[in-house]
Amino acid sequence: MIETDDERIRVLVVGDSPVARAGLEAAIADADRFEVVGTCSPASASALFESTGAACVLMESGVFSAWRAHAAASGDGNASGTKLVPGLLAAALTPREVEVLRLLADGASNKIIAHKLGISDHTVKFHVTSILSKLNAGTRTEAVTLGVRLGLVYL
Repeated sequence: MIETDDERIRVLVVGDSPVARAGLEAAIADADRFEVVGTCSPASASALFESTGAACVLMESGVFSAWRAHAAASGDGNASGTKLVPGLLAAALTPREVEVLRLLADGASNKIIAHKLGISDHTVKFHVTSILSKLNAGTRTEAVTLGVRLGLVYL
């Protein structure tokens, strides 16, 4: 889907605290590019995400950390027995991993990535492995494809 300049990004705000949700909503409500389509607690995020047609989720950081820890402990990436909200795993990528993913999309080898970022080949391998794991991708190409779908990589 190609967005035109007049389309607004539909955002669902998720947080444990009503005060935090209100603050997050207020922080982005005035922006021309965003439209808050709902706010909710983590327990109802999946259902509200589907019903509102939100394009993305803005989640209170403490909630996201708790969700990731619980999801990892459950082994299925699903903290509450409901469907995961698409794109949440993408948020788990560090800024450096996003940089590496974008260079992967350009077709760069580990050696070239290491040179461009000023890090060792071993560190690049570590980042690539982490990216594959976090995105549940089997190959570099699959990771790039997922990155494009999640809006992390632009081709």
